[in-house]
Amino acid sequence: MSKDIVRVLLVEDSPSDARLLCESLEDYPQQRFGVERAERLDEALVLLARTPFDVVLLDLNLPDSRGMETCARMSRAAGQVPVLILTGADDETIAAQAMRLGIQDYLVKSQAYGSVIGRTIRYAVERGQAQEALHQANARLQDQAEELQSQAEELRTQAEELRVQTEELAGVNATLRESEGRYRSLFENMLDGYAYCRMLFDAQARPADFIYLNINEAFTRLTGLKDVIGKKVTEVIPEIRRSHPELLEIYGRVAATGLPERFEMEFKPLGIWLWVSVYSSHPGYFTAVFDNITERKRAEAERQQLNEKLEQRVARRTAELLQRTRQLQKLTLELSETEDRERQRMAEILHDDLQQVLAAAKFHVSLMRNRVKYDAALQATATQIDQMLKDAIEKSRNLSHELSPAVMHHGDLAETLRWLANQVRTKYGLVVHAHTQGQMYLQSEALQGFFYKAAQELLFNVVKHAGAKEARLRARHCRRYICLSISDRGRGFDPQELRDATGFGLLNIRERVELLGGRMRIRSVRGQGSRFLIVVPDTPGERKAGSKEDAGAGDLLSPSDLLAFSPSAPVGLQRLRVLLVDDHKIVRQGLVSLLHEEDAVEVVGEATNGREAVDLADRLHPDVVIMDMSMPVMSGDEATRQIKNRSPQVRIVALSMYEDAEVREKMCQAGADSYVLKTAPAEELVAAIRGPRGQPPEEARSA
Repeated sequence: MSKDIVRVLLVEDSPSDARLLCESLEDYPQQRFGVERAERLDEALVLLARTPFDVVLLDLNLPDSRGMETCARMSRAAGQVPVLILTGADDETIAAQAMRLGIQDYLVKSQAYGSVIGRTIRYAVERGQAQEALHQANARLQDQAEELQSQAEELRTQAEELRVQTEELAGVNATLRESEGRYRSLFENMLDGYAYCRMLFDAQARPADFIYLNINEAFTRLTGLKDVIGKKVTEVIPEIRRSHPELLEIYGRVAATGLPERFEMEFKPLGIWLWVSVYSSHPGYFTAVFDNITERKRAEAERQQLNEKLEQRVARRTAELLQRTRQLQKLTLELSETEDRERQRMAEILHDDLQQVLAAAKFHVSLMRNRVKYDAALQATATQIDQMLKDAIEKSRNLSHELSPAVMHHGDLAETLRWLANQVRTKYGLVVHAHTQGQMYLQSEALQGFFYKAAQELLFNVVKHAGAKEARLRARHCRRYICLSISDRGRGFDPQELRDATGFGLLNIRERVELLGGRMRIRSVRGQGSRFLIVVPDTPGERKAGSKEDAGAGDLLSPSDLLAFSPSAPVGLQRLRVLLVDDHKIVRQGLVSLLHEEDAVEVVGEATNGREAVDLADRLHPDVVIMDMSMPVMSGDEATRQIKNRSPQVRIVALSMYEDAEVREKMCQAGADSYVLKTAPAEELVAAIRGPRGQPPEEARSA
C-alpha cells in the first residue's frame, strides 16, 4: 500500500483516548493518516455522508448511542467503508455480535495503541480495497464472458486487448489472494455457520430457489449438509418449499432490498432450531450467518414444563390453603358466636335464677326483721344480711349486663347503642352523641351482639387512648347493609400500631367484620382525631367475605362502595382537589384506586391529553395536577406552562417513565413543583401530592 494519506474518521468521546490514538498513528512509519474526530454518533454520520473516508474507528459507548445499536447504525451508514470497533471492553461475545453486523475488526483500547492500530487500519483499508477490486473484477469478468459467448468471431481481433486485460486480472488476483488468505482464516474458524448464496427468481420476480456459492466448516457441522456448493437448495433439501416457504420469502426480500433481517425458526427438514442473521452485499445475493440453538430451545421447553408443573403444584397448595382458611374462618365465627351464646346463657342464669333467689332471700330477711323488731341484736343481724343481699343483687346485675345486656335481647340495635352510650357516660365520663336512623331490627341476633361488642370496644379505646371528652356514634341501615361509625377529635394514632393489638381489639374486630362479609376502614391523623367505619350485610345467617351473594347484588352497593362514598377524613383535615392527566386509561384507573385510599385527597377530574388538561384546570380549579410528560395534542411541559400561567397557585406533580435529567429539567422549567417516576413507590407520589406537611398549594408556598 502507498504512503498516501489514509483518511480516518475517529468516533470517540474521550479526548485523552483520542489524543493517545492520534499519537500512535503519527508514530507509525509505514503510513500517513489524516484523522477527523467526532464525539457523538449523529455527528459522525453527518461527517461520513459529507466527506469520503477510508476507514472508521468507532467507540461502542457514545453519549447518544451505546452497544450494538452503535454498531448497527454505523455499519449501515458506512457502506463499503471498513468499520473497526475500538473499545475498552474485552468481550468475545460483543465482538462476535459486532462481526455479524458487518464490523470488520474489534480492538481493545488497552491493546491497540502503538504500531498495532496503524497496522490494523492499514490492513482494513487493504481488505476493503481488495474486496471492492474483487467485486469489480468479478463484474467485469462476467460481462466479458457473456460478450465472448455472443461475439466469438471477434476474439482474433481482440486478442491483444484480452492479453492486456489478463495481465490486469493477474495483478488483481494476486492482491485478492493475499486478502483472501486473511479472510479465509476468519471464515473457516467462525463458530457460526456461513453460507453465501445467489437468489433465483421466477418470471414474476418471486423468490423460487437459491444456489450455495460458498460455505464454511461450521455450516457443515451445524446442519450436517455436505457437498452443497454449486447446488440449489431444492436439490439439497427437496421439501423446503413445502415446509418453509417463508424462508425463501425472507432470503428473496433481503437479496432484493438489501435490508438485513434476523429471526429464529424451527427448521423441520433437519429437525433443528436456528438463529439466522441474513444480509446482502449486492442485489441478487445474500449471506446467511446462523447458529444451532436446538439445545437452548430444548432447555427453554423443559423450563416451561417445569414452570407449568410448579404453577400447578402451587395452585393445588393454594387451593388447599384456601380451603383450610375457610374452615378456620368458619370455626372462628362459630367459636365467637358460641361465646356470645354462652355469655347470654350465663347472663340469663344470673338474672333468672341467682338474682331471683337473692331477691326472694331479701324478702324473707325483711319479713324476719319485722318479726324480731324488738330484739336489737337480731334486728342488726337482719339489717346486715339485707345489705349483703342487696350488694349481691347489684353485683349480679352488673355482671349480667357486662356478659350480655338485657336490652340486646329485648330491643333493636338503635336502642342497644343508645343504652351503651349512656353506660359509657355513666361509667367513664365520655359524652357519646349517638345518632341512629329509626328502629333497627337486625335479621341476626348474633349480628346485633357483634355490633354491640364492636361499639363497646371502640368507645373504650376512645376513653383509654384518645384523651377526648366527646365522641360521635352513628348507625344506620343502608339498603341491605348496617353502617356503624365512631369518631373523635382526640390524639389520633398511627394505624400501623394496630399490629400490637390483643384481645377483642381493632384487629379482631376487622377480622370478624370480614368473616361476616363486610368491610372496616380506619382513618386517623395524629393530633386531629380518628374515625372508624364498619359496614356489614344484614343477613339471617353468617356469610363469608367475597361470597357470590355479595358479588351479585345487582344495583345494591357493596361494603367497599359504602366505604368509598363515606366521608373518611378526620375533622380538620382539608381535602386536596386533584386533576389526573395521562393518556393511558389503565394508569388513570390505578391512580384513582391509589388516591381513593388517601385521606383528604379527592380526584375531581381526568384528562387524556394536554389541551383537555388545560381546559379542565380552568373549569375545575384543582389544588394539584398530576401531569404525564408524554401527552398527545399538547405535550406535558407545554400544558404545565399554560396551567401555571393561568393559575400559579396550582401545584403540578410531573409523572413520567423517563429518568433523564433533561426531561426532568424541561418539566421543572415549565413550572412543575415536583417530578416523580411512575416506577417510584406510591408513598413518594402521595408525598408529592400533599406537599410540605400535606398543606394545600397556597399554604405550602407561604410556609
